[in-house]
Amino acid sequence: MATKAGGYNRVVEENRKLFNMVQDLKGNIRVYCRIIPLFQAESKNIIDFIGEDGSLFILDPSKTLKDGRKLFQFNRVFGPKAGQDEVFKDTQPLIRSVMDGYNVCIFAYGQTGSRKTYTMSGPSGGTSKDMGINYLALNDLFRMSNDRKDIMTYDIYVQMVEIYNEQVRDLLAEDKIDNKLEIRSCNDDGLSLPDATLRPVTSTTDVLTLVKLGKVNRAVSSTALNNRSSRSHR
Repeated sequence: MATKAGGYNRVVEENRKLFNMVQDLKGNIRVYCRIIPLFQAESKNIIDFIGEDGSLFILDPSKTLKDGRKLFQFNRVFGPKAGQDEVFKDTQPLIRSVMDGYNVCIFAYGQTGSRKTYTMSGPSGGTSKDMGINYLALNDLFRMSNDRKDIMTYDIYVQMVEIYNEQVRDLLAEDKIDNKLEIRSCNDDGLSLPDATLRPVTSTTDVLTLVKLGKVNRAVSSTALNNRSSRSHR
């Protein structure tokens, strides 16, 4: 039995290495584009073509067809009809890499109103079908942790910070006034925030509770499109 168990563990370890090798070959940095549906009937659709290879052609209505057609290249482009599950599937393999000790960062970038929060978190009060990448990734992470509990124990913690006016702020600190953090250099890991609050979690629900707390502490102000737009990066 001990020999068989050892052989099984070696196969599992080899599969993990091969899996993460494939992820490396796909590229350490991947850029995806998500196109949101038109909300106003009078809005002009500038999307000309979406390629399976991640190519995106757009049209500038103020220019001629020849001069106004531009090409952008991404790892993949999700069209207006793409659901949350479809967007998550391309990032799901990275969750396994996290469980194998790799550092992974997934973030959304775009102007106010481009549905970054919807993609990452889902709509407020939405159903499980509408859950964003953050929540789907957490569910996957805790599921894998539970599946591996007989061979490995994971300690999972949550840290939530924001950058506002060139200051790093701890969103989970008990002291809401003195919550500024100092960035320090590390020889092995680059930069770190050693004084940032770390909260242990054992389920997706635990994480969501802390995220709600952190959102309350974020810096917000009004914009032309959103009267409570975040003014920071987290």
